[in-house]
Amino acid sequence: MTADAAWLARNRAALAGTELAPQAEAVGRVEQVADGIARVSGLPDARLNELLHFTGGRLGFALTLDADAISAVLLDEGEAIVAGSRVTGTGEVVRVPVGPGLLGRVVDPLSGRLRQSSSAPWWPSRWRPASWWWTPCSRSVVASGN
Repeated sequence: MTADAAWLARNRAALAGTELAPQAEAVGRVEQVADGIARVSGLPDARLNELLHFTGGRLGFALTLDADAISAVLLDEGEAIVAGSRVTGTGEVVRVPVGPGLLGRVVDPLSGRLRQSSSAPWWPSRWRPASWWWTPCSRSVVASGN
């Protein structure tokens, strides 16, 4: 068997094991970028604080949800993101690491180390949605006594 025939047989076997099916994906476009905020249109099903993927593997999250657009905070360097860039939602809300391993650590918005304060590993004990502590205040009415 020649090298070409072996290559063809390997790739046919790989394709035979691949399940091909149609897949729908919502794709948005950047309308405007300024000061680390991108204005995005075309993602009607985005959720508040949803993690968004921008062109070039950049990340951001949905900060405000208007009827016709989303304002997204950019978590990476935004120079590569320009008007017309492609944006997709992940369906996941922004999560942050929590736990004693983070005490004294300086991390960026994506939980990467900014300063090597020690060589000890710092694995978080768990991840929580970024808004987990924003619980609404009690709505009970307090009697004023008047």
